[in-house]
Amino acid sequence: MTDPDLHAAPVRPEDAAEAHAFLAGLFAETTAAEAWWRKRLDEGPETLALVRDRAAPGAPVAGLGALEDRAMIRLDGRMCVFARPPGAAPALDAALNRGIEAIARPLGVGLLAATVDAPEDPAAAPLCPAGFAPYQRLLVVSLPLDQPASAPPEGVSVAPHAGGDPEAEAEAAAIAWRMLRRERVWPELDGPALAEQMARPESLWLLAREGATGRVVGVAETLPASGFYSMMAIARSHWGTGLADHMTRAGLRGMAERGAAFAFSLVRPENAASLKLQARSGAAPLRALQMCTREVPARA
Repeated sequence: MTDPDLHAAPVRPEDAAEAHAFLAGLFAETTAAEAWWRKRLDEGPETLALVRDRAAPGAPVAGLGALEDRAMIRLDGRMCVFARPPGAAPALDAALNRGIEAIARPLGVGLLAATVDAPEDPAAAPLCPAGFAPYQRLLVVSLPLDQPASAPPEGVSVAPHAGGDPEAEAEAAAIAWRMLRRERVWPELDGPALAEQMARPESLWLLAREGATGRVVGVAETLPASGFYSMMAIARSHWGTGLADHMTRAGLRGMAERGAAFAFSLVRPENAASLKLQARSGAAPLRALQMCTREVPARA
């Protein structure tokens, strides 16, 4: 299968049945990944790309690509996900890249990120999709939703936040930014950008505030529908107070209350403090991932 034989285009409603059949053949059994893809096909086909083998009779589906709508690494960065057969040729990755770029470019996306299973040997070169370069290694950590009730540190309150408080959002963004510089996964958020993230209906945000001043001293986000505990940041003044443990448990309980079936997070392997924090909540490492990135060309 050579590159000219492959055609990439956005998924159309009439492609849905063939795309579902492709997924059924790709996944030997029902998995969370297959369920995620099927949900994306049903709910958001406008950000999906489909690759067909034009040379084959009936132009069968050869691969699918999805562009996520959440910022990643940079404010103009987005995660993309590929569904393709194991050992697929680089030509298929190239075609998927073309399809995703065609969707991403009009949206102002300048950076694409994708993850692959990391090699067991950390020194070994990761197998990034064609056109992507290694960015950083991550651990997928499973988090139990059944968490005991806990109390925040004295003088601090923790509650959900749905936006509408620019001062608090600016304070939360400043705390998050200090964490983001270390983790290199989330984008550089200012107050307005964080407020936009907080307004997303799929997110559950928690803010920790000092009772005496109302100052924000902690921020966390979870996505109950996908099971992703995406981030938490604590002001340095409240490190070692137990606030991080409380917010971890509060976030997981909030996910369970909103119907999450499971929870996971992403952690850098060298972040010993985060691994210890999550271990206290019963976390268990699942697998290692390699995040890879590529710039989106200004034009095709």
